[in-house]
Amino acid sequence: MIRLFKHYVPHAVLLLGVIDLLLLVANNLAWVQRMAFARARMGDEIGARRLLANYIALNPREGAASAMLARMQRAAGNPARAALLFRHATASGSGPADPLLLAELSEMEALIGNTETALGSAGQAHSMQRGNQRVARVMAVTMEMAGHEAGGADVLMAKARGAGMSANLASR
Repeated sequence: MIRLFKHYVPHAVLLLGVIDLLLLVANNLAWVQRMAFARARMGDEIGARRLLANYIALNPREGAASAMLARMQRAAGNPARAALLFRHATASGSGPADPLLLAELSEMEALIGNTETALGSAGQAHSMQRGNQRVARVMAVTMEMAGHEAGGADVLMAKARGAGMSANLASR
């Protein structure tokens, strides 16, 4: 037992308090994501984006929140802001190791006209996950936009379309 303000507190209660505090801090992003999703579902898109932006301002190294806000900006029709947020998400957290996040960054960069940057992100994503249908499609579209050899883009696009069939064949 530990004496605290003339009271004796058992070690187990103190340990539970510390664990509760750690869980509260660790799950802060989960609560913010749930609140933002609830606001967006209720029609308050601006409030949801503002909530995530405030969270990112307080926790700039949180890549998952930046990615979520980037997706909301993309859905709202703000590709430049979405690209900026996807860049931030890939620079923080596990972003450089996430090929789908790099593919989303590549899509936004291509949409705003940064084809060479988009090609770099798509190439990085494709080198990490060559068998991913979405990554192959993003790489093919980016190669076409950048004006690279048409044969390579066609092969990747065929691979992206054909990847779904190979899973069906494998299940037989």
